Amino acid sequence: MCMVLFGIGIGTGTPVRAEDAMVTLKSGGRDFSPKKVQIRVGERVTWKNPTNEVHSVTSFATDSVSQSGGENPEINKLVRPGERYSHRFSVAGSYFYYCPIHQGMWGTVVVVE
Repeated sequence: MCMVLFGIGIGTGTPVRAEDAMVTLKSGGRDFSPKKVQIRVGERVTWKNPTNEVHSVTSFATDSVSQSGGENPEINKLVRPGERYSHRFSVAGSYFYYCPIHQGMWGTVVVVE
């Protein structure tokens, strides 16, 4: 089951906009939902794993583009079944992340001023 919080259109390709955003890790389809979230500088994204599989949220500085030339976050966090992981973004830009455990499982965080 895919559950998306904060009133988001699924499958529209439209970035989610919220003060803080929730991304749900899906089993079966092995996907992040929604794939793209948009937040403001200083806000956070929380990844929630309601599945019975271990997933990873991984992002390297070289995979992302900072609008200000500032340092991009490097994230490499296992999210076990029933766990959540949050990251606060302090630099505007587009941040690509993926699950190296499951091929094709990826998403983007867009951070705006």
